[in-house]
Amino acid sequence: MSRIISNQRLCANRNSRFNRSMSFSNVSLARKKYSEPAGNTSISVGIIFFIFIIFILGGLYLFQVNTVAVQGIDMRDAETKIRDLKSEQKKMEIKEVELKSMYQIEKSTKDLDLVNADTVSYMELDNSVAMK
Repeated sequence: MSRIISNQRLCANRNSRFNRSMSFSNVSLARKKYSEPAGNTSISVGIIFFIFIIFILGGLYLFQVNTVAVQGIDMRDAETKIRDLKSEQKKMEIKEVELKSMYQIEKSTKDLDLVNADTVSYMELDNSVAMK
């Protein structure tokens, strides 16, 4: 019987040691719980900073894409204007050739009441220097 009592005391001692070790671990867990928010604060500031940087980079990317798109539209408009001006230039060159043609010159002489010269006479000067 004394042996049973001593076994019970041993078990009681073991349980009390276990309970004390549990209480120490509970204290260390409580300390960890109170110390974690300080660590989480620095992590949350880092996360907020990272998200802020992502938003800034995303905004810069959108700005750049928008700028390139606007420049592409401006370039297309300029190319269209160049094409139109080249076709107008060709039309003007054709019109110039038509107006310089002999038929057009003869027609304009009749409209302006000009007379064709029958004889051509040239005047000769003794000096070969142009006059002022």
